[in-house]
Amino acid sequence: MRKFLIHTFLFFLPLILLMAYALPFVMQAESMCDLARMSGTRFRYEQQPPDTIHARAVCTDIALGEHLPDSLKGDFILILGDSFSNSNPIWPYNSRWHQYMGGFLGHRVVSVSKAGINPFQLFLTMLKYRPTELPDTVIIETVERAFVPRIIHLDFDSTPTPNVFKSHRIPKASVHERLLTYYKAKLNIDRPVLTLQLDTNLFSCRPNKLYALKEDTIQYPFQDASLMRNNFLHFVNLASKQGITVFVLLIPDKYTVYHHRCVENKFIQSYRLMEDSSIVNISERLLNPLPLLRDLVTQGEQDVYLPDDSHFSSLAAKEIGLFVASKLQPMRTQQ
Repeated sequence: MRKFLIHTFLFFLPLILLMAYALPFVMQAESMCDLARMSGTRFRYEQQPPDTIHARAVCTDIALGEHLPDSLKGDFILILGDSFSNSNPIWPYNSRWHQYMGGFLGHRVVSVSKAGINPFQLFLTMLKYRPTELPDTVIIETVERAFVPRIIHLDFDSTPTPNVFKSHRIPKASVHERLLTYYKAKLNIDRPVLTLQLDTNLFSCRPNKLYALKEDTIQYPFQDASLMRNNFLHFVNLASKQGITVFVLLIPDKYTVYHHRCVENKFIQSYRLMEDSSIVNISERLLNPLPLLRDLVTQGEQDVYLPDDSHFSSLAAKEIGLFVASKLQPMRTQQ
């Protein structure tokens, strides 16, 4: 019996050691930034706190599905966006670009944002079911990788469903699922994160390495640009007919901001949506902050995007907020 127990213990010992090695990482996975979690890589650095002097707007976050309280109705700017406008305790500062914008303009800001939603369709649904809650200025924020599918799949003809308002909670991964994800990343099996060498130090942690989503490197020239252009302009005109000025803020993928600084990058000549003038210049209502983010990188600013996340930092949030404010101010003055 003793020999059997010893053999059993020795048989399972490698598995126990593997679990013990990964357990600290796995237990912290839910509180880690996305690229760190998906790559199985530890990052140690401190996120830059926000510039509170310039972030003085009254900014209110409304959960998806909630109605705006009467106290918020009136003259405010409404943000409908994805995770780049959604408050998150993992990166509490980077999503506050609209607070800088509101502070510069001197306007209240209300954000109804949720990772994964189509904010264009959400606007159409609000236009149908909650028109009295919409102010005269709305900003739709969308990340680059989702821009084209969100525009071309808009449903203008059928009645939008109020189910768009529902917020679906994503179930947390179990411990064994997190262990599997960790070791698949370590063994480079279906690893969703790409690691590329940079030509200089652009991050405060793992300074000359770019960690980015692999899916961000795969873009193709849009075959039917007229469909995308027509849908976009129809969307803007539909809002204008209701007395609403809509702007669309297009947030670059992390890879797009840094790919020109990568060394021996086989993707470096690949098509980038936000470098396509036929797309980004279709309307003055489409706001493109890529040039200013590239300028920050060229100036050697570290952590324009977070080292271990696909989202930008508080530094970029401030610059984007002021950039959007500079675009809105002349038009709001004319109203």
